[in-house]
Amino acid sequence: MKQNFPIEQGSEKGSSLFLLKLLKTGFWFLKHTTKLKYPTQLALGRFIGRRVMQLDQEHSRIAAINIDTCFPILSPQQNRELLLEHFENVGMGIVEMAISWWMPDDKFKQLIHVKGLQNLENALSHGKGVILASAQFTTPDILSRCLGKLVPVTEIYHPHRIESVDEQVRTHRKHQVRSFLMHEDLKAITDTLKQNRAVLIRHDMTPGHKQFTFANFFNISAATNTAVSRFARMTKATVLPVTVLRRENNEGYNLIIESPLPGFPGDSIESDTLRLNLAIERWVDKEPAQYGWSYPRFRERPPGEPRFY
Repeated sequence: MKQNFPIEQGSEKGSSLFLLKLLKTGFWFLKHTTKLKYPTQLALGRFIGRRVMQLDQEHSRIAAINIDTCFPILSPQQNRELLLEHFENVGMGIVEMAISWWMPDDKFKQLIHVKGLQNLENALSHGKGVILASAQFTTPDILSRCLGKLVPVTEIYHPHRIESVDEQVRTHRKHQVRSFLMHEDLKAITDTLKQNRAVLIRHDMTPGHKQFTFANFFNISAATNTAVSRFARMTKATVLPVTVLRRENNEGYNLIIESPLPGFPGDSIESDTLRLNLAIERWVDKEPAQYGWSYPRFRERPPGEPRFY
């Protein structure tokens, strides 16, 4: 197992030449942020995030609704502070694309602190494959590069709705992971696990098909992907919850690889899905601002319920 650091969709709707030039300028700008010192990069990211919050009214509205609903014990002022901190983390995630794509290995490995590597090594030793069950935190590119430095990982990929952005993300992430598979390519995913490979699945991505169930997330019914449970049942792969969280004081990142979920898969897909949601809740409780609140997590509603957003 290789290890390089210390242990501790869709279409481009309404695209124009102007938009394409703007995107190219944005990626050019991101690449040049790698010349900055790491604390300065994150400070720039926080600034970008505050501007995103001001300019992207729709996602700001969605994030505010999610935070208000999931944290009813917080005061309105505390909710506003959490909303601002969330968008600062979104901005840091944008700058971290550059960090994960272009930062040299010797500098990158100094930022990463691995917790639970033994869990991954033990799981692979069983020869049944490993499902790395993650979630939509604001560190997706850091997570991909971290895992790719530990083990050849296959990432289940959901295309970005803007084709030009999707092309950039795929181009750069393919150097970090072993391969990409689309979430609907069930046979390829199953075959990969049967080859004793590690497969990264973001459990809380609402699928674009009918393979979901409603399970509580912060006591709110949420349409939740059942892929982790289904693939674990089909292949007997070990399931390890995994995430990356930013450390305080610009000290880098914790890559957390948890121990296998005992008795997983369990009696039903529904109970498995709820258990994974609870695992995500534990991470959110640690770092609530780092979760992807601007994603419409509760868009799909059970029959008879009103629209959430």
